[in-house]
Amino acid sequence: MKKFLLLGFLVILYFASAVDVQACSCVVPAPGVSVGQQVADAKRSATAIFEGRVVSIRYSEEKMNDTPVKAYAMIQVERSWKGRVTETVEVETANICCICGFTFKQGETYMIYSNSPDGKSLSVSSCSRTQLIGGKNGDAKYLGKAKVVRKR
Repeated sequence: MKKFLLLGFLVILYFASAVDVQACSCVVPAPGVSVGQQVADAKRSATAIFEGRVVSIRYSEEKMNDTPVKAYAMIQVERSWKGRVTETVEVETANICCICGFTFKQGETYMIYSNSPDGKSLSVSSCSRTQLIGGKNGDAKYLGKAKVVRKR
């Protein structure tokens, strides 16, 4: 009997101490889907696609556990494939654990697949095809002709 009471107490303690957790879960391409098809799918779902260098990063004043909830990367756009982007654009992303934020580094160049949920600002997540560009960018050949936004 004591074992059942102890087990019951432990179960109640377990559920009473549970906390809300937000997790990031991205859809993984099906096996056999070509890179070209993945890029085409990402292009269809993105609001804007562009390549640019991070010139600065700022953080929201809103915090969770002393960590800013959002990060805003100022991007100097070199070229674009979709959407209306200016020479400099700000991109928003989550900055706290487990909600699919993308980590930008100042001075680095990225291929950015962004969305505009509110129709005004651009945002990215770790589930988009946004990626650091190292040497040649493989996606560019599948995206087609780019519009030059800023000459290097």
